[in-house]
Amino acid sequence: MRFMKIAQVKQYSVIVAASLAITLILSAILIFPILNKDYEKSPIVQFVKSAERVILDIKLNLRGPVRASPDIVIAAIDESSLKALGRWPWPRKTMGSLLDTLKSHGAKVVAFDVVFSEADLNNAFKLSKDIAAEYKNSGQEDKNFEAFIKKKVAESNTDWKLAESIKEAQEQVVLGYYWEAFQRDKQSVQQKENTQVKLLDPSKLIIEHQEISRESLRYSYPIGISALVNIDQFMQSAIHYGFLNAEPDLDSINRRVPLIVSYNHEVYPSFAFKAYAEFIDAESILVRTKASEGYEDIKEILILSPNGAKVVRPGYDGRLRINFRGPKKSYPYYKVHEILNDQEHLEE
Repeated sequence: MRFMKIAQVKQYSVIVAASLAITLILSAILIFPILNKDYEKSPIVQFVKSAERVILDIKLNLRGPVRASPDIVIAAIDESSLKALGRWPWPRKTMGSLLDTLKSHGAKVVAFDVVFSEADLNNAFKLSKDIAAEYKNSGQEDKNFEAFIKKKVAESNTDWKLAESIKEAQEQVVLGYYWEAFQRDKQSVQQKENTQVKLLDPSKLIIEHQEISRESLRYSYPIGISALVNIDQFMQSAIHYGFLNAEPDLDSINRRVPLIVSYNHEVYPSFAFKAYAEFIDAESILVRTKASEGYEDIKEILILSPNGAKVVRPGYDGRLRINFRGPKKSYPYYKVHEILNDQEHLEE
């Protein structure tokens, strides 16, 4: 009997000790981030984060698909469209026709998640320009021929045609671009001068540093170094832009997306964030930050529109968790060649 009591006491002691050990470990995991944000490099925290990703995936799978907004439509550059319209990149005339068609069917915002970083590969345009240059150097004068060549150069400039379509619908168009490099966890970074970045108008975004001496802090959110943008003609025609960068987890799955990047003390929105802001007619976006143990963290983002204010609270690092609606094609999905060639189907 006494042996059984001793055994029960020992068993109880083991349970208490195990519980205490688990409590101490969890407490350390919870407290360590507060003391030092370099905790993410810790193997223990990496393990916890890995477990968190698994749990998040299980929760989303158990929840199942949910209804996607009918306000969002995917115009897909898919295999069948590549077969019908030719290999990528398509002529800019085709992209201009796509924009014109979507606009004519009432699209409030058309967001291109591609970057037109190089001029169109157009042999007709190059040939027309070469003929015009050779004729000019020949010293001959023929007004009719000059007018003919000028017309052919203009007709073959498909970049110009897309630029005109963008300009005509510039309030409705969002173009994408990439930050070629950005960094976190830096007090200051050497940012490359890029004149094109100045055209990525951040005027609707205001950053509010609350009780912060910024010189003494490192940034939790990303700081842009240099950007890969669209060609001059499109940069001059468009007024809305958003970056396309993603930050996948270690297993290469995108569960969170960065909403903002800072460049030269201005704040620039992500592609999806900018498209959403234009869709709801946002008048201004206020990014509020706070100091936290030597870092400047994102506190909240306030979006002001005619319909009121919406508060978005991403993580301290400016990344927002994606609330997946379901598998591929959860949103209304149209193939680009169907949009261009099957107007009746599109109107259904």
